[in-house]
Amino acid sequence: MSYSLRVLQKLIENIILQIPGVDSLEKNPEESIRLESKKDFVNLSLSLNLTLEKRVPEIAWDLQRELKDTLERKTGLKVDRIDIYVQSFSSVGLNENFESLPFAVSRGWSLPHAT
Repeated sequence: MSYSLRVLQKLIENIILQIPGVDSLEKNPEESIRLESKKDFVNLSLSLNLTLEKRVPEIAWDLQRELKDTLERKTGLKVDRIDIYVQSFSSVGLNENFESLPFAVSRGWSLPHAT
């Protein structure tokens, strides 16, 4: 069975935007979601804006696993590779996670004085 590029991009976009830690596509789906077909496999390249809700490796792992599982189940296509390019971070989730940052800028953190 074959699918149009637009249908696949829309399915991928819907999956991406449900993953905690993903804020948005970098641009429109045509530019942010690139598909490459090689023999029986599909490779994806994604350009995304993330939030600070979770650590980047956790977001990437969750996204790759969910995309691979869902695409293979819904389309029958085999996913070989998913590359994620982080374009920026949004401030969504910053307030909730600010206390867990290694230092608190709002408290006037500074380097220790030399003695």
